[in-house]
Amino acid sequence: LDPIFIYALGMGVKGAALATVLSQAVGAIWILRFMTGKKTILRLKLSNMKLQLPIIGPCLALGISTFVMLATESVLSVSFTSSLAEYGGDIAVGAMTVITSVSLLVTQPLSGVCQGGGPIISFNFGAGKNDRVRQAFFTQFVVCSVYAGVFWLALLAVPQVFAGIFSSDTALVSYTAWAMRIYMAGIVGLGLQLACQQGF
Repeated sequence: LDPIFIYALGMGVKGAALATVLSQAVGAIWILRFMTGKKTILRLKLSNMKLQLPIIGPCLALGISTFVMLATESVLSVSFTSSLAEYGGDIAVGAMTVITSVSLLVTQPLSGVCQGGGPIISFNFGAGKNDRVRQAFFTQFVVCSVYAGVFWLALLAVPQVFAGIFSSDTALVSYTAWAMRIYMAGIVGLGLQLACQQGF
């Protein structure tokens, strides 16, 4: 919806915000409809949603760090987008939208590899098979590092190709390609970071 609202309908930053809100709302409605329907095994019911401190207390303690981290990221994102809109205009906001989408092509596969490797590492650690823990971690480390490295080289070499996937506007593609080299300069270390974070 971003390119449609921002450029086709000429809504600018308001269009980007509206596209985000609509997509999140559709996703939330879809999930709620499924979780309250007949196709799921664990169905959401109001009768099961009574707040009980012995149950909710440990959940809050466990999730508070993630909540704070995501909340601060949201504040940063709002501040960043506001600054882009004020100092760079619609083209900067559009470029950031494209760059964020391209960054997902890096982060999502890396997260998938690390999340998939987590149970393997945990199981073998619990079973006392330290050699298999090391082997699984090393494999995960190599896959993540190589993938991030190859993607990083591609982004630095031909950023306009990645920008062109999301827009045919010459000015936007050119601006995004310039900004992408700066924004993605450190992404080569992401594979190393995620693999080590999961492994330890």
